[in-house]
Amino acid sequence: MEKSVTVTIPASAHKGFGRDAGWTVAVVDGSMVVGVGSSLAQARMNAATTAVDVIRTAMDGPAFALDDDGGLVVAVPWGTGSIHYKVRDGHVFMITSTVHAPHESLTGCHHYTPLPNAC
Repeated sequence: MEKSVTVTIPASAHKGFGRDAGWTVAVVDGSMVVGVGSSLAQARMNAATTAVDVIRTAMDGPAFALDDDGGLVVAVPWGTGSIHYKVRDGHVFMITSTVHAPHESLTGCHHYTPLPNAC
């Protein structure tokens, strides 16, 4: 049986300066889970939406691909997107970040050959 529940998450809210300034709600100060809006309610809703997106992306797990130059590319969840690393000749380099989830970001790149995940 599934039941809908409400979860309270501590967060901080800040109103910008000026008459037309909006609100910012941060679940953890300095984190990626931030919502902005013209009203406190809108900023709170946007922060909750971002928190759900971060959790879904993290559950996606890493993705792997081979680059045309023979390097292994690993995309790992980061916030609501992913960071790509290239492993080549025993070295690891961060090569890019994207707003797409790991699997989606690798399948959309024309010079990567996605590898099936073993886990």
